[in-house]
Amino acid sequence: MTRKVDPANPWCPLEKHAEIKAQQAAQRVAEQQRRLSAAMHQQKTIDQYAQELSAKSSVWMGADAGCQAFLLGGIQQFQDTIRAVSKTQQSSVENLLSTRDVALEDLRSADAYRRRIVAISDQHALSLKQAAHRAERRLEDDLRNISPTWVFTDR
Repeated sequence: MTRKVDPANPWCPLEKHAEIKAQQAAQRVAEQQRRLSAAMHQQKTIDQYAQELSAKSSVWMGADAGCQAFLLGGIQQFQDTIRAVSKTQQSSVENLLSTRDVALEDLRSADAYRRRIVAISDQHALSLKQAAHRAERRLEDDLRNISPTWVFTDR
């Protein structure tokens, strides 16, 4: 992404700034993606645990495990807690998805800004080269068109 730039080009500081903004936006997207992946993994683990608990609850209730009413109350309370945790985690995942989408949009706009600045900088550099080339050509034409009376001779 790094380009060789002419220090005489007044667009260089903006170009560097735009590049830094794009890099920072890319870092934010990567961080949001990492957080989202971790949260989704946690959600998957919570859901698996809830399924295992539900299966074990059926086995416990089917077996003669003492006072079933007490056991049923505890199991239902624990399952309610797991469902609440799962719901909270799902909310976190949705928030992280939203945050990641915002970060991706920021990255797109930062990259578009960077590309615009690079295009303007390139256009400016090209116009400077063309102006220098025209000036050089004009000077060469002027030197060719010098009349012989301007030639210095020793007398």
